[in-house]
This record gives sequence, C-alpha cells and structure tokens, in this order.
Amino acid sequence: MNYWEDKFTFSKERTLEYFSAVRSGKAEAMQNTNTEIEVLDPENVSTTNLDKNALELVKNNPDINFYIFFPPYSILYFVDLYEKDINLFKAEFKLKEELMCNMVEYDNAKVFDFQHLDSITHNLDNYKDLSHFSSSTNKFIIDSLKVGEVELNQDSCTSTLGIIKEQVESFDFSKI
Repeated sequence: MNYWEDKFTFSKERTLEYFSAVRSGKAEAMQNTNTEIEVLDPENVSTTNLDKNALELVKNNPDINFYIFFPPYSILYFVDLYEKDINLFKAEFKLKEELMCNMVEYDNAKVFDFQHLDSITHNLDNYKDLSHFSSSTNKFIIDSLKVGEVELNQDSCTSTLGIIKEQVESFDFSKI
C-alpha cells in the first residue's frame, strides 16, 4: 500500500539538499501546520498522554504482543532538532525514555531502538529527506525485529539515548 520509493531518489545529495531547505526555512510543507506550538519545558513534560494511549493499552491487553520500535531517522533529523530547539530535543528524549523504560516492564511488549545505529543513520544514501528511509532499511528493521536485534530491556532502556545525544553533540559536517 502506498509504495512510493521508486518516485524518489535516496541519496546523500538529496538528503543534504533537503536539510539545507529545512535550515533555510524553504521546506514550508513540512513546517506549516497552522498551529501554534507551545514552548516546551523538558523538566515539566507531561506523560499523561503517553500513559493513557500507550502504557494503558499494553497493560490492559496482556494477550496481545506489542512491538514498539523507534525508526532510524537520519542523524541530520536530530542535529536539526538539537540546534533549532534544544528544549524540544530534551522533551522528546524525556518522553522516549519514559516510554521505553516503562514499556519494557510488560511481558507482552518488546521495545526496539534503531535511532542510534550510525551504520544506518549516518549513511545519508539511505534517505530521501531527514526521516524517510529506503526499503533496504525497512528490511533490516523487519529482520531485526524477527531475531530480537536491538531489543531493549530494563538494564538497557536508556543506553541508546546517550549514544544519540553524543552523536549529535559531536557531529561533524566535514565528515559527510
């Protein structure tokens, strides 16, 4: 359904061009939501929505197996977020940590994180923009879910967040 990969070029050049458009404010279609977004305080991010719409769903359906995964957005997605709005970056990571560490406690939930895998996220040839990746990356995700690769547990539920943050803070455009 809605297969569109053959309509786009997945390449470092296209991804960098898109990144440049985002940085210069020329990617209006991605930015224009006609909605004012409130300023987020990462220390006071509410987890009410997360609790009600994710955790309760898993808790109240113990006979259903849930696979939750965080897709491998390009490193440029996180670099842009970090540089444009550090509070939004921190808030997103706080919610992600909350979700991951609570979700792994349920026997019927498996949590996977692909966002720290620099072999994917730093290879801009995998992308058509900052977040849409190729079918070969989709296949890698499906194969990884099948064998339990990059699955998180209680001991590792926050480990990937530190890796991503370090990757963003030390990102060097000259190495692209």
